Amino acid sequence: MSGLCLQQFDLLSDECWQRVVKAQLAIDEHRRPSMDKVEITGRIIAGGFIDEVGYCDLTYQQIAEKSWNISVSMVQPCIKVWNDSGLLTTVRRSTKGQNGQSGRAPRRVFTFYNPQGLTDKPKAQIQALRVIEVKRTETRPLNAQQEPEGFDIPELKRLLAEGDFLEKKVAAIALRQAAKVGEF
Repeated sequence: MSGLCLQQFDLLSDECWQRVVKAQLAIDEHRRPSMDKVEITGRIIAGGFIDEVGYCDLTYQQIAEKSWNISVSMVQPCIKVWNDSGLLTTVRRSTKGQNGQSGRAPRRVFTFYNPQGLTDKPKAQIQALRVIEVKRTETRPLNAQQEPEGFDIPELKRLLAEGDFLEKKVAAIALRQAAKVGEF
């Protein structure tokens, strides 16, 4: 919990609150949150700010649980008001869990209190995972004698020298495995 972020939140200027009101009025009136709910949501996010890491990572559910008069469905429009006003920035998007694991909540920082200087990465800078194929020199049928398959050592050495981070890591693991088998 960050007392410093709450202090900065309490010291918001009238200009900042005017930006918040303008962003609130821009939302459709059927989904528009009241100004009280917007302020409570902002205060909860400021209270959930972690100084050691420099961001707040509360989920919609956690924000709703901290206030008895805000529902989970109302948290999203409230956060949208803060984002649209330019006072709250999401520096890392949420992730969906893989293989039954839980995901990670988005990391948010206020523009008026950002001790770590975190910024949002545009989607163009986020590198997509690529599948790397390692070529085998031969394949054997399942009923054949079980011997280790061969590795394409020159290709692995090339990947280790010229590949990106992930390719180098995969090539290093494959070369270690080849050394254990005795091909290298």
